[in-house]
Amino acid sequence: MAELNILIDTSTRPVKREGSASKYGKSTACWVAYWESSVDYPFRIGVIYRDREGPNKMFYIGIVEALYDCLELIRERSADVIIKGDNQLVIKQLKEEWSVNELEPYYEDVKSLEYYYDLSVDYVYVNDQDSNYKKVDECAKQFINIVKTKYSRI
Repeated sequence: MAELNILIDTSTRPVKREGSASKYGKSTACWVAYWESSVDYPFRIGVIYRDREGPNKMFYIGIVEALYDCLELIRERSADVIIKGDNQLVIKQLKEEWSVNELEPYYEDVKSLEYYYDLSVDYVYVNDQDSNYKKVDECAKQFINIVKTKYSRI
């Protein structure tokens, strides 16, 4: 059986408010999909940008977008999916090791996709020292810089 790996990272630039910083701000989720045998050559890459979001929600949004984008190939090859990322909170929630509170609508979106399309998905925490993770991390950060530079007047 084929094994599809999806590596996801988010980057958020919090908005400063009077007296404190918000956890919400300009956020990106970047994901890379590759088959187990071709880790150095992804076949799909995606980036999502939101102007006022937090890193946990963006991680969930990234998972949903990546699954939708790869869905046809997952089903065609009857592939197992492994989603990897450094967001321990979301990974543990999706593995049902931690409770889900305000993120429940996003959790339900992911679980509904799994159920509706009968997907076999495993969630794996990777730390920021993983060499493949570093590439995705850099993409997520650089995309915010591109948006800031190119669209600063919007």
